Amino acid sequence: LGLVGLVITAVGKGTAHLLYLGRPERFIRAMARPDRSWIARGIWSMTSVVVFGGLQVLGTLGWIGGPLAPGAALWWIFTVLSGLAALLLMLYEGFLVSTSPAIPLWHTALMPILFAFYSLLGGLVLSTFINEITGAPVEGFLKLLESAILGLNFVLLLVFVAGGWTSSETARETVRQLLKGKLGVLFVGGVILVGIVLSMILGLYFASTGNLLAMWLVAATDLVGDFLLFYLLLKSGLFAPVY
Repeated sequence: LGLVGLVITAVGKGTAHLLYLGRPERFIRAMARPDRSWIARGIWSMTSVVVFGGLQVLGTLGWIGGPLAPGAALWWIFTVLSGLAALLLMLYEGFLVSTSPAIPLWHTALMPILFAFYSLLGGLVLSTFINEITGAPVEGFLKLLESAILGLNFVLLLVFVAGGWTSSETARETVRQLLKGKLGVLFVGGVILVGIVLSMILGLYFASTGNLLAMWLVAATDLVGDFLLFYLLLKSGLFAPVY
């Protein structure tokens, strides 16, 4: 599981950051000033996850022994450091977009919480999925926890949409775009119905029956919902007029 997470972080998220920068040689400059830049904090947290998490995984797999053997002091230090870096990685994009007052819908303290819980849900679903297909034991409470977090994410989305609707006219227009038209089909149909409602039904069915097909469908529906939410939040952001 740790190895899969490292590959996703290093290849998936790392590649995305390089493509966003446009010129990869600017990567080092993007890491500058983590004291004031959320982009820099995100890159540092991503790098820390890969480095500390990589050392911890190598020790866990037995590829590096001695002080990095599972349960050793240094192994625990890297485990804690990689966990803290992963937590920051879950939060930083929400903080990054919420610091933009020019886009009212994003400018809310709820954004980091929303990003963090959707990240937590994705990791939990992926962990359960990998354990199931590899035959590793899965704790029963983890299966129920997926449905609980799905319900919590639904409440967070309702609060987020309600907050945007009662905010400025620009934020209200953004909410209208999310609920109507082409974006509305993706948001209501993809994020809410597929990503939350259908995922919760399938998750509860999987928790009660252990049906492997249901787990595959949970992973697919959750992936669709997560991707569409982040895509639509970025796609629908409207700038507030200067005057």
